[in-house]
Amino acid sequence: MSEGKAPAWQVRAAARQKQLERVQERVRDKEENFHNRSDLYRIVLALIDGKLSTGSLNMAVTGSLPAIPWPRRKMVYDVLRTANDSFETFQRSPIEGAALWAKLFEWAAAQIAWPHSQALEAQEFDDPMLIFHAAGSMVEVPLE
Repeated sequence: MSEGKAPAWQVRAAARQKQLERVQERVRDKEENFHNRSDLYRIVLALIDGKLSTGSLNMAVTGSLPAIPWPRRKMVYDVLRTANDSFETFQRSPIEGAALWAKLFEWAAAQIAWPHSQALEAQEFDDPMLIFHAAGSMVEVPLE
């Protein structure tokens, strides 16, 4: 590798990651506006799902989330609309743009799943007998 240079794929991957991190930070900044943070990420998922399936970002898809007040849905839409503009400027092909949205979708889904995974890990540590039927996670037991 030459000084001050890197393979093209690494440079582009780093640029994509920066794009994603900017959007993720903007979404995380909205968490304080939600009593239930998973509502925020459910809106993100609905909007991105609509974007990936239709090619456009559309507020109408959040109608399936009536329990979440309209102003909160609009707030998230505005963040993703800005991301859409940024992604469209950044992308070098529609496939690259769709991949950015897909990565953001994976991240938002992980934000919803994370508390549940963490709770199980805590339970495995606190009560291994319940989960493993053993005194600890490293105790050898018969294969099921």
